[in-house]
Amino acid sequence: MPRLTVLICTHDRAALLEKTLASLNAAQRPSGWVVDILVAANACSDGTHALLDGYLGPSAEGRSQLPLTWFAEPRPGKSNALNSALPRVASEIVAFVDDDHRVDTGYLAAVCRAADAFPQGDLFCGRILPDWDGSEPAWVHDTGPYRIYPLPVPRFDQGDEGRELDAEG
Repeated sequence: MPRLTVLICTHDRAALLEKTLASLNAAQRPSGWVVDILVAANACSDGTHALLDGYLGPSAEGRSQLPLTWFAEPRPGKSNALNSALPRVASEIVAFVDDDHRVDTGYLAAVCRAADAFPQGDLFCGRILPDWDGSEPAWVHDTGPYRIYPLPVPRFDQGDEGRELDAEG
């Protein structure tokens, strides 16, 4: 069976990571695929290690959680975490998810459908939409002549239809 590994690098954001893991576990499981999670705990000094150690077991809904392995990368910096994590990935397909992301319920199934449909593809991407809750600064919504673009907050939306992207988008 094909395998998808969701790779998450995190640094001292246990509360956000917990929400990310919850969204991954709430996502639909792709048929015919094995999905697991690999977390690189990058120079963490908060409760991240305890959260990851306590991860195993059934979810609050009684559904089994996605298998998770993790390791501590002591050298700070996302590049250090990624460089240490990539040799540990045992699958051919890797989904990079940040510790402050929450995925859509169809995310895992969509990644696997794309990999099945385009086996020659090297990179798949999808929507990244900020989850604004009203506490963000007003300038992130500014559309006027003094707006900040691109925002320092990731946002990527190419619509609902799948298509091939190139350097120009």
